[in-house]
Amino acid sequence: MIGTRDQSEPAGWVYIQKGKVPMTQQTFAISGSYPRVVLERLEGNLTVQPWERQEISVETDGPVAVLQQENDTVIIRDCRADLLLRVPTIRRIIAPIFTDIQGRQISRNVAIEGAGNVDLAEVGGNVVLRDSYGNVELENVREVAELFEIGGNLRASSMPRLRSRHGVGGNTVLRDITSTELEAVGGNLSLKHTETASINFVGGNLDADGIAARLRCIVVGGNADVTGSASAEVTLSKVGGSLRIDGARSIQSSLVGGNLRLAAGFAPASHNHFHVGGNARIFLPDNANLTVHALVGGNASSDSVTFTHGGGFVNLAYGEGATTLNLHVGGNLKLLGGGNPRSTGASWLSCAGDWMGFGQQWTGFGREWANFGREMGRLGQELSRSIASAFYEPGKYD
Repeated sequence: MIGTRDQSEPAGWVYIQKGKVPMTQQTFAISGSYPRVVLERLEGNLTVQPWERQEISVETDGPVAVLQQENDTVIIRDCRADLLLRVPTIRRIIAPIFTDIQGRQISRNVAIEGAGNVDLAEVGGNVVLRDSYGNVELENVREVAELFEIGGNLRASSMPRLRSRHGVGGNTVLRDITSTELEAVGGNLSLKHTETASINFVGGNLDADGIAARLRCIVVGGNADVTGSASAEVTLSKVGGSLRIDGARSIQSSLVGGNLRLAAGFAPASHNHFHVGGNARIFLPDNANLTVHALVGGNASSDSVTFTHGGGFVNLAYGEGATTLNLHVGGNLKLLGGGNPRSTGASWLSCAGDWMGFGQQWTGFGREWANFGREMGRLGQELSRSIASAFYEPGKYD
């Protein structure tokens, strides 16, 4: 039943008789192509849904201190209940309309679908974003952030967990996130101060700094650089460009199209394989317990000894040689540190016949990995375009 309003109560509210619960439902017409909602201080959940009207609809069952329109921007401040917004999402090839959402100090959960740029800070619950056409910025999310299809760039910081499904079209910068899971990044990826990170595909470069426990990435189209992660387990399966790891507790096998610079440990009694299209410079731990088998296209040397000139086989043992490191290096190999190795045979002359075939195969390998890097970069660009074009699919928001 609808009750009557006390004269002291603000006009414009509809009250339910029991409990005097205010209900607001208001629609704002949009005339341009860049509508926007600015929200500050919400004591409830935020839900944003797309529709194909040039109107922004605001619904809440609690009081709102400020609800006003300035041009094509709707401003909402101090809402003391859940808030439902319906915003323009009009997909067309010429002059599409997507609504930007900016939110600050949201006490509970956020669910946004079909928006343009999204900028959220200080969220007390979870964040779920679906089909965000523009860029996404997230800061200080107390619980989990889960993202589905980001057309632009992604920047996120200060949260316990971030999961991205179906890809980020542009570049991604993540900082101070305990656990990160990414399906695909079309551009470059920067990770800073993360405990664990698992990524399937990076179209551009990967820059990881301050990984505390574990970093896993299946494919990097460009270069990969890992620093400040001395306690981390690092797995980078395929790198189209060059790979540099400056400190890691252990490193798994990798295929590297460019150069390799490696300063890391290896898991005890493990078998590790590195295929490197360019040069390899490897810094071994003090008193290494390692067996090295290397096929080298150029020169192979240590701090003070040259093992082979112009290509050959190198077999060395450091300590008891419990861990195995197999290297295929198209260019030069430099082994630094690790103590004094001893040769275990397999000289250049004894392997000359095998080496001729290896050299011919390796020339093709280098070309293959150069093409691989270019292909990964192209796939990254296509990923960005495919995510953006998905927003024009007929009937997506019907």
